Amino acid sequence: MGTVFVTGGSGFVGKALIHRLIAKGERVKVLLRPSSRFEIEHPLIEKIIGDIRDRRSFEGALADVEKIYHLAGVVTDWAPRKLYEEVHIKGTRNILDAAIAAGVNKIIYISTVDVLDYDRNSVLDEATNYTSSVSPYRFTKVQAEKMVLENHKENKIKAVVIRPSWVYGPGDNTFLPEIAYQIKKGSMVFIGSGDNLLPLVYIDNLVTAIINAGEIEAAKGRTFIISDGEITWKELVNSIAHSINGRATKLCLPYWDAYYTAFAMELVSGFVSKKHRPLLTRAVVEMMGRSIKLDVRGSKDTLGYESSMSLDEGLTNALQWLKTDSIKELRRK
Repeated sequence: MGTVFVTGGSGFVGKALIHRLIAKGERVKVLLRPSSRFEIEHPLIEKIIGDIRDRRSFEGALADVEKIYHLAGVVTDWAPRKLYEEVHIKGTRNILDAAIAAGVNKIIYISTVDVLDYDRNSVLDEATNYTSSVSPYRFTKVQAEKMVLENHKENKIKAVVIRPSWVYGPGDNTFLPEIAYQIKKGSMVFIGSGDNLLPLVYIDNLVTAIINAGEIEAAKGRTFIISDGEITWKELVNSIAHSINGRATKLCLPYWDAYYTAFAMELVSGFVSKKHRPLLTRAVVEMMGRSIKLDVRGSKDTLGYESSMSLDEGLTNALQWLKTDSIKELRRK
């Protein structure tokens, strides 16, 4: 087995990927910031303390690396624009330059379906245009993805781009716990219609797709959407509310009312304290306010993708996970 390099290894998806890689017998070098919480201990894991924003902190670790799984990113929707630019754009540039200099064979870049224009398309696939959103998260992820694919076209490094839908499952401390927290507070609302479709992918299914993308030769130079299907926001919120004995909301805000309200809240938060996330952000409005349906035929045909854990089974597991600890504690982990 070869040696692989993982960024974002302390995150939800990163940890699940590393567990799978070492189970396959892969030697894993994982890039960790000094402040990262990473509890996995195994003889096949080597911890590299550094930061993707500082190429010198990790480039020496790439000498014997065969492939890179680049997952590092800013996961919150409320952070300074400069941070998104430094992590997504500068960080990806650093990873690519260091990988090319070290002769790394392949990079598997974990993007997001948020790079796609879901304002004007009823069904999204790999050919859908990039978003024109000014959201710092979406904009910088587009730039990073373009950079990865351009380096592949220029024959500098083989590349595969994975675009997951919203990832959930046991171990998640951002997505479902945040919804549960808002339900508990009584501040959960629907944007547009509660009947809007939300695409989800179970953590184990996503990890399988990522690993296949790194191993299947026909995947190189391509992008792949990974999703297990869609659920309405009403169905998801009602399921979570029932699971935690909370009260489901019926309140709906029209899209543009919500968008401009979020913009005003962002301005106020920016003036008062940038550390405190506003109740509503434009990024959340864009995500919740559109009905998003995905075509995953490309992933099925090339990666052999299939949902080994169905949406119903996955949600059952995830909702059980929400009961294992207090919602506040899950959101801190």
